[in-house]
Amino acid sequence: MMSPEEEAEMDAYVENTELPMTAMLDTEGESIDSFVANDFMASQVVDIFESVADTKINSYLESLDSDAYLKYATEHTYEYEGYSESGVQFNVPAPNKSNSGLTIGGLDIPNYTGNVKDALAILKKILPTNKYNTVASYGGLKLKGKKAKEYLDNNPLNIKLTEKEIKDIQITVVKEKYKELQKRIPQNLLNKLDAKVKGEMIGVMFLNTGPNSIDAVKKGLKTNKQSDWKKAYDEYKNYGWKTPSSHNEGRTDRVAEAIKEAYL
Repeated sequence: MMSPEEEAEMDAYVENTELPMTAMLDTEGESIDSFVANDFMASQVVDIFESVADTKINSYLESLDSDAYLKYATEHTYEYEGYSESGVQFNVPAPNKSNSGLTIGGLDIPNYTGNVKDALAILKKILPTNKYNTVASYGGLKLKGKKAKEYLDNNPLNIKLTEKEIKDIQITVVKEKYKELQKRIPQNLLNKLDAKVKGEMIGVMFLNTGPNSIDAVKKGLKTNKQSDWKKAYDEYKNYGWKTPSSHNEGRTDRVAEAIKEAYL
């Protein structure tokens, strides 16, 4: 839900944005009255104005939405991932308990989409050519779990990441996860979703999308019934991680608490 300040800003945005049809009429020196004398033409003008206005409003809402969710999504991603310039920059997380592969700045290369090339495409946008080439030519990119850890131990990855590069990797992944969320929840509903809930959901999606949790949130948005929001809360509170840990459960607990705060 937008604050009064955001609503005022949106109104000003729409009011001060010149629509293409207005620009055309002004350029040709015709008045609206003469242009719409014909009923059919009048309806066409109205349709065009409404279509363009709706598009601009939706675009504006999405931009506000994106700015808001990103703060929550990235804040705790940095915290939970734990990568930093002065500490761990890359590793194979929990090799004896998980199926993780070589993970650079929080980006699990073989598991990001299941296609190593997708993960490399992100790194190519962020890393200098020499660092990217070092990663792209690394031999153990498809390995997972213990095999990935053993390979990394025997074949150290010779790169040094900056704090900015690590954060840029995580922000890029967060934005890609938001695109996945847009595919699961229609934009008109997503615009209504509390920014904190949305951001914390994406923090979970950094690791796992969950089989039912996103659908439960979508239903809550559709009906706005307390019972449906309670089900969404329960889905995250009792997420059922295959490898439970404070690292994993902390993320889903944050979503549950954000849902409780906003809707229950």
